Amino acid sequence: MTCNDLDWDALRQIWLDDTGDAWQAAFGSEIGLSEAIRSHLMSRTQHAATQSPLSAKDSVSKLVSGADAGRSLGRKATDRAAFLRLWRGLPSQMATPSPHSSDPIRHQRDINTALAAAVQAGDGTVGLLTLAAGPVQGFIAAARSLRDLWTGSAVLSWLTFQAMQPVIDALGPTASVFPSLRGNPLMDVWLIETGMVPNGLLSRPSAEALMAPSLPNRCLAVVPWGKNGTDAANLARACEEAAKAAMDAVASAVRREIDTVYGTRFPGWDGLWHDQVSEMLHVQAIAVPLDVSDDTLKCLCGSNPTDRWSAVTDLAARVLAARRSVRPVPVPKTTPAAGAVPKCTLLGTWEQVGGKDFWKTAPNGLRLKGVRIRKGEAFCAPSLVKRFAFPAFLDQALGLERADARFPDTATVAAMAWLEDADLDWRLRADRGDWSGQWLHWKTPKQGKHEDDEPCPPDVWEEIGAARIRAADRNLGVAPAYYAILAADGDRMGDLLRKAMGPAEHARVSEVLGHFAVHSVRPIVEGQGRGRVIYAGGDDVLAVLPARHAMACAKALRDTFHEQIGGTLSVGLAVVHHKADLREALDAARAAEKTAKASGRDRLALTIQRRSGEHATSLLSWQDADWVPRLTTAFTDSASDRWAYRLRQLADPLDGMGDPDAMTAEIRRQIGRAETKAHTILASELSAAPADPGSLIRDQARAAVVNVFKTFCAGHVDGQGVPLSKTPLKAFAMLCQAASFLARARD
Repeated sequence: MTCNDLDWDALRQIWLDDTGDAWQAAFGSEIGLSEAIRSHLMSRTQHAATQSPLSAKDSVSKLVSGADAGRSLGRKATDRAAFLRLWRGLPSQMATPSPHSSDPIRHQRDINTALAAAVQAGDGTVGLLTLAAGPVQGFIAAARSLRDLWTGSAVLSWLTFQAMQPVIDALGPTASVFPSLRGNPLMDVWLIETGMVPNGLLSRPSAEALMAPSLPNRCLAVVPWGKNGTDAANLARACEEAAKAAMDAVASAVRREIDTVYGTRFPGWDGLWHDQVSEMLHVQAIAVPLDVSDDTLKCLCGSNPTDRWSAVTDLAARVLAARRSVRPVPVPKTTPAAGAVPKCTLLGTWEQVGGKDFWKTAPNGLRLKGVRIRKGEAFCAPSLVKRFAFPAFLDQALGLERADARFPDTATVAAMAWLEDADLDWRLRADRGDWSGQWLHWKTPKQGKHEDDEPCPPDVWEEIGAARIRAADRNLGVAPAYYAILAADGDRMGDLLRKAMGPAEHARVSEVLGHFAVHSVRPIVEGQGRGRVIYAGGDDVLAVLPARHAMACAKALRDTFHEQIGGTLSVGLAVVHHKADLREALDAARAAEKTAKASGRDRLALTIQRRSGEHATSLLSWQDADWVPRLTTAFTDSASDRWAYRLRQLADPLDGMGDPDAMTAEIRRQIGRAETKAHTILASELSAAPADPGSLIRDQARAAVVNVFKTFCAGHVDGQGVPLSKTPLKAFAMLCQAASFLARARD
């Protein structure tokens, strides 16, 4: 099945159809469509009731005219290019109320075209293909550095797109119902590099956009079913083979680079390579027919289907889950060397490749475009692929330069806002390969020589010294040592998609999720939050940020998600020291996210893990996420936090009394004991409305803190109004202490 099997001109007419007659013109009465297919097509009545501008003649002519230059490629290729230019370019030229608005008729056109392509390519029967790449969390989380973490996400996103390639090639991008491919950076690169849409009509995605992985690890597509499902099965098999070939290409590129350096010196170092890489990542795909009887759906899914599309997509998900649960278990293979082979220091279930001498020399001998092996690291093949995938393969695949791919270490992320405010551009140094955020915390330029840290170059040390002086002059304090990992996940997204009444609504939800991931997450995280996106796969976000900016960023993500998609977001924040084990920090962020979900969803859980061993978790409503950053600003502006610590010490007996009046009276007393400077700052930052000019600043501060305590209590109830905490004053005092810690982000 290839793209040349389709009548792309007919598909273009169906996509532009304003009359509802394009299907009749394309197929006439030659094919008998089942009711399952007909029910998803747009009727003439629907068309007549809309006034969609998609057929604007000037825009269509402009986009299609360029395709004539491709006549030398043949009529089919030219018609295909014309269709793809319209599909990608025309919607962006149509006025919409806001960037994330969706035209329901456009989504129906996409579905009409997807169904038409599936009918054309087969015998008139249609199926749904779904695929998933994995294992996801284990592969991503196995990381010693933020670059490792990002690379795992980038490889998975790229691999998913490669797995979808047979569907795109055979049926066009409208076949993908989820995820939406229109506007995705990887899809745009493909359109440009294949010549389907020239640079003049479509701008190449920015390096920043390509550096933010934005495809989820799964796909749902409309495909031809064929006799006994043969066509769909062949396409599913092609997707799996495409993914395997893509993964082999990445791994082979890494292997070649290493072999160039060590192949002669350590012959046979890669004896385990093939077996390990073959089990590294898998993409599995299945297909189900769209025309499934109600009785069959009830038998397989356990209930009467209220909406056929939702029922069949649910069936596809169940079949895929069953397929993924019965993967064959590989038999581990070892090298013929005598004795046990040591385990990988990153992925402990795999054995090391190479040997003792190989890894002893690797820290000095194995470097590629600034990426290296550190002392004490000894990897298996999958870990080596993760470490070197970008400089060996992905940079060329994505068309990125080394400067585009600079990725900060954890110490730099912790100090990102401080660096900007102190006018120290770490990127210029990173481009030359002489930057480490840890140098910000050293007392001498050779302080880390016993920990395998490279000494700080004299000129960089001089710049850091100058930045420290500027920071002192600007009251910025010393560079923060703690950063935040943000893990966010949409609430009940499966329910939202299952409630999508038909494929067009499903496509609409997919598109707004894609818009959120591609166009909203990165500006919020990297702009407002001054952090970096690890991945943004629709409703699933992972990012790293300076601790002080993390909560406001989480609130902005949640509000934007709610505005654009209509759903809610649960977020976990883990604030950790830059030297903390990254895998444990990721576990803390995921655990915080689970806490937010387990406490009623649409909440934020904040975990602070200090190097001293003290760990504390606070649960917040999104109303709390508004005042806590303002309290953090108050502490940053030198307001004393002694009142919060005293309040924490006295909280237990007051919580035991259960008297809200006694709690607020103690808050008033503790705030009243604070110094005048603290009164002024707290009143300024926390007051919701202008204070009575005749009131004392101390009374204003008291009222402001009492009000946020009441906000805290009001937000800490479940759906039935039952308080989530039996110790509200203690929880409030701990949150105030957390705000103080976020202000300094240091021990």
